Amino acid sequence: MKPRYIITLAISLFFIGNALAQTDSAEIKKEKRIVIIKKTHENDSIQRDTIEINLDNDDFDIELDDQKKSVYQPQGIINEGAFNFGFAGLMRGTNPTNTLGNDELPELSNGKSLHIGLEQSWGFNLIAHKVRFWTGIRYDILNYRFSNSNVRLTADQPDFTYALDSLNNSSKSKLVVNYIGVPLAIGYNSDANNADEGFWIRAGVHAGYRVRAHSKVKTESGNKDKLFDDFNTNNFAVSPFVYLGYNSVGIYARMTTTPFFTENQGAAANAFQFGIVFM
Repeated sequence: MKPRYIITLAISLFFIGNALAQTDSAEIKKEKRIVIIKKTHENDSIQRDTIEINLDNDDFDIELDDQKKSVYQPQGIINEGAFNFGFAGLMRGTNPTNTLGNDELPELSNGKSLHIGLEQSWGFNLIAHKVRFWTGIRYDILNYRFSNSNVRLTADQPDFTYALDSLNNSSKSKLVVNYIGVPLAIGYNSDANNADEGFWIRAGVHAGYRVRAHSKVKTESGNKDKLFDDFNTNNFAVSPFVYLGYNSVGIYARMTTTPFFTENQGAAANAFQFGIVFM
């Protein structure tokens, strides 16, 4: 055998011997036991020392609770989206200061007057991540369907004006008003981690600004006539509201405290909506 191979073999045996002389430790965790196996290799003999540590139930549960808290720690600010779908209506009132005689309001088909609302909100923790202050941005579409399909609204008038057109056969006549605004509310959630889990309730007020309004008439032949105007509706709508639900489905109710029409430019009326909300 060549000398360099002998030297290489000797060095290899030296390092292997040192490695076998070192102490190896392995830790095994199973259920509520920790087993430590200690192995020592010396002089071609093997010695093994086993140490078993039993954890009390309380210590084990505390460890799991700490892990759970670190993973499921509630957030200070959470966000959610909401979709409202329900019915819209107008509640007639009285305005003794109105001397213009423009208190007439076409009768609505309440079962066909609809409300659609889209909302993106952020909840800020107040108490224990269950009581939160909510705000965001909201868009509402109020679709008022007239019972009489012959109703024709008139634009560019000093007050709300309409006429009845029985000559043209029509199947639908309605007024559509859109608002964009900001909701402010205080809410409670039984689940601190999710706004749409468990029982929840929210109450507040929504301030909206009218961004669009138009009338729409559909004839029996299928033609659709749209007329864009504000029709003397109020520029602003302040609506207290309440949500009540469980998991991701609930109910809502809203009613404006501001008049639907500009003062002395239409009937004294307040708008209301109610229906289902999906979180």
